[in-house]
Amino acid sequence: MDNPLEARSPPPPQLDDEAPQPLSSLPTEILQRIIQLSLPRLSYKTFRERYDILLILCRVNKRWAALAQRELYSHVWLNHEVAGAAFLVNYSSSLASRTKSLRLNEEHPSPLKGVKSPSMENLMRVLPSLRELHLITKPDTSFDQLRVDLDALSRSCRVLETLVMDYCVIDPSPHVAPLQLSSLRHLVLSYFCEKSDPAAILETAQLPQLKSLVLIQGTQIGQDGFDRLTTALLRHAPRLKSFTLSFFEQDDQYHLPDGFCSALTSLEILVLDHNYSIPSILPLLPAPLRRLRIRPPFRNSEPLTFQPLIEGLKRSPPCTKSLKEILLPPTEASPETTPGPSLTEIQEERVKVDEICQQLGVAVVTVRRFEFENFMDHLEEALDFQ
Repeated sequence: MDNPLEARSPPPPQLDDEAPQPLSSLPTEILQRIIQLSLPRLSYKTFRERYDILLILCRVNKRWAALAQRELYSHVWLNHEVAGAAFLVNYSSSLASRTKSLRLNEEHPSPLKGVKSPSMENLMRVLPSLRELHLITKPDTSFDQLRVDLDALSRSCRVLETLVMDYCVIDPSPHVAPLQLSSLRHLVLSYFCEKSDPAAILETAQLPQLKSLVLIQGTQIGQDGFDRLTTALLRHAPRLKSFTLSFFEQDDQYHLPDGFCSALTSLEILVLDHNYSIPSILPLLPAPLRRLRIRPPFRNSEPLTFQPLIEGLKRSPPCTKSLKEILLPPTEASPETTPGPSLTEIQEERVKVDEICQQLGVAVVTVRRFEFENFMDHLEEALDFQ
């Protein structure tokens, strides 16, 4: 009699049955999520890596290629105006309509003088969903700075939410029309050129939704010029929830006017350099400050110090009652600081900060620092804390 277990068992598999069967296709949403998780975090440094990964994914099959191309078009980086012209010739209108961010980076010498308004307007016309625009020039005299026509920006970027202008020449409108970006929430002015006068432009700018402002000063405009700039921004100050002020050179630091500090009535996040006059700023802040970020020195010849922060916290200004978190750079001696405080002295200052913060009930968090004298890293770290 046959074994009943054998009788109920399936027949031995044939050779064809042993071949691997194709999996049922995954939903588009899951595939798109897989692609996004395979990419590094979006940044200036990782942009090329993201681009290369997406090109590889385009080779998998047509379905993966369609999703990878969609991600490629989500964030576009054009190195100079020649690349911009090539993009306008070869772009896909259906994919370009999904583009969220555009980075124009003048990093190669070009016979074309900056980004003229026709080029800007043509680019913006094919990117109707653009929310983020970065205009960047490497700070080198051999390169032509990007020339930004604010009138073209106003006409072409009506839904723009983030605008980054780094080492650009800012041209006012030929018709003296104010900059009008009704959706703009984040504005970054970094290393603005001596040829530009941001104060004259921002005095009349219409930015009703502005919530975050980053000022990184890298050229000598003098205290009077800096006062003009902050005065121009004064009417935007009550709406700001985040404010960053930083300087490339410690000898060129300018003091914030008392009126500007007192007008920051909604401020929640403040970012200042490690050696800035923190004791004079904190008592003037009327807002319930939540987070304070201290930036390390840009030059490797400049010593790190926590002394201004210590003096500012010792006085227990009203804003510290709502302060939840202080973010500090690593405790380290600058590699080329001579003479300067020793690592032990810097560590002792850090201990004092920890002790004061413990008494105030404020958390202290150590965060990575940008690379010494790396302009792009210095800028990107500021963008992380808008």
